[in-house]
Amino acid sequence: MFASHPPSQKRVDANIATAAGLPAGGETGAESFKAAMTKTMAAKPAYDLFDDGRKLLDEGKPEEAIEKANEAIALLPEEGHFYALRGDARFQNKEYNMAETNYDSAIRHRDGYFYYYLQRGRSREELDDLVDAKSDLEKSINLLPTTIAYYSLGTIAAAEGETETAIEHFEKIAGGEGDVAVAARTELAKLDLSRNPHKYVQKRCDPDESGNLVVSVKNNTNIAIDNVGFVVEYTDASGRRRSESRRIPAQLKAGEITNVNTRLGPYTAGSNCPVRITSASIVE
Repeated sequence: MFASHPPSQKRVDANIATAAGLPAGGETGAESFKAAMTKTMAAKPAYDLFDDGRKLLDEGKPEEAIEKANEAIALLPEEGHFYALRGDARFQNKEYNMAETNYDSAIRHRDGYFYYYLQRGRSREELDDLVDAKSDLEKSINLLPTTIAYYSLGTIAAAEGETETAIEHFEKIAGGEGDVAVAARTELAKLDLSRNPHKYVQKRCDPDESGNLVVSVKNNTNIAIDNVGFVVEYTDASGRRRSESRRIPAQLKAGEITNVNTRLGPYTAGSNCPVRITSASIVE
C-alpha cells in the first residue's frame, strides 16, 4: 500500500480535513480490535515456537524441532503448520511413514495449502506408493506449481517407463536456477540425449588458416558424454550434394569444448554451419 500511496504531511492534512467534514459520532472499533488482538497475542507463543522449530530444522536438528512442534501443537492444536513442521523433521530423519501421518494431520486442519500435499507426496514417493504420491504432487501443483513437485513427478514417470511424460515434467523446470533445476537438466539429458543429441551438444563452424572447415562441439549438459558424432553436408566441386560423418574420439566433460578439423573446404567464416549433430550418449 505504501508503495503506491506513500505517507506525507499533505495526505495527513487531507485526511484530517475529510474527517472534519463527516458527521459526529461513529464507531471507532476499539473493542473489536482489542478482542481480535487478544486472540492474536494469545496465539503468538505457539508461532514463536514454530519459528524456533524451523530454525532448528534448518540447522539439522530434527529431534529438537519435533519438541518445538509438539509444544506449539499443545498451545494451538488447530494450526496445520505445526503438524507439517513435525512431518518435515520426520522426513529429514527419513522416517517417511511417520512424516506421512503428520502431513495427514496438517491437511485435516488446512486442506487447501499446497505444501502439505507436496511433502506428503514426496513421503509417499519414498515409500514407493507412487499412485498416491502422484495424486498428492498433482494436487500441490494445482494449488501452487513448484519445481520440486515437477521434479518428483518426473522421477516417478521415469521409474514407471513413461519417458515422454518424464521429459515433459523435467522440461518445465530445467531452464530455471537452483539445485532442483540442475538436477532436472541431468535427468533430462539421461532420458533424451541419445534421441535428440542436437539439443544437448552445441556446434560451431570456423575456417582454419587454409579455409578448411573446423567444427567445434560443446557438451551443454552437466554430466560427461561420449560417442558424439556429426555429419558435414556440403556441395562438392562438381555440384553434387555430399555428406561425411565424423566422431569425437574422446569423452567430453560437462561444459567441455573440442575441435575437429574436417579438412573439407573451402569454408567462409560467417557462412551457414553445414553440420548436424547425429549422436551422443551418457558416460556410464
